[in-house]
Amino acid sequence: MRQFLDQAHLRGIWLPALLAAALLGLPFASIAAESTGDDAAQVRVIDGDTVQIGSKTFDLRGIDAPELGQICLNGSVPWHCGLDAAYALVKRFVFDPPHCRPADAPEAGADRPGQVVCTTGGLAAASVMLEDGYAEATKQAGLEYLRVQKQARKASLGIWRGKYVDPVRWRAGERLPEEAGHAPACPVKAVHLPGGAKVYYVPFDPEFPSRVIDPQKGDRCFGSDEAARNAGYLRPAAQ
Repeated sequence: MRQFLDQAHLRGIWLPALLAAALLGLPFASIAAESTGDDAAQVRVIDGDTVQIGSKTFDLRGIDAPELGQICLNGSVPWHCGLDAAYALVKRFVFDPPHCRPADAPEAGADRPGQVVCTTGGLAAASVMLEDGYAEATKQAGLEYLRVQKQARKASLGIWRGKYVDPVRWRAGERLPEEAGHAPACPVKAVHLPGGAKVYYVPFDPEFPSRVIDPQKGDRCFGSDEAARNAGYLRPAAQ
């Protein structure tokens, strides 16, 4: 199974994480967390550096991961680095449920309500993402995170396998020429629910497969959760 998934990723083909979850029996939408004052809260992974705990959305402090719609190059082959990064975080949290706490000093200029530090298997999830090459260290990250990033880059892991646009510039609209024609069709579904609520879903939400984009209702597809949020869409209520 792992070999098949790896080969699919190398060809630039993304297998929906929910299908993989069904095959492996992974409960993506039910990851308990000790977090933000609510021990019963559930963690939902939004992307490679963003989680939802209860009703609130947080950044993992110290990292910036590729966006869900982002394409990087594995050598010269396009691959879905944003979806892979998010899937890596999901797998980590499923096998080693996270313990999250608010960051002591939120990063300047963050576009989320706050940041959290999540540990999984005794390790900081952000550090694990850096170690595997699925994220960059932010400018506010400490020396240890920069050291871990340097090692991943030297080993050509993850996003360091080839060319990519850093997430800040990608969110601003910059793209690799090779991204054309390879981006996921609709990695973030932003829909108008009965009653007028504007809600966005990502592939790791249990509701994602059943949500159908209806442009006549104003529904939209986005390449990142930031874009959906900036357009006025909110996350689904925690289950």
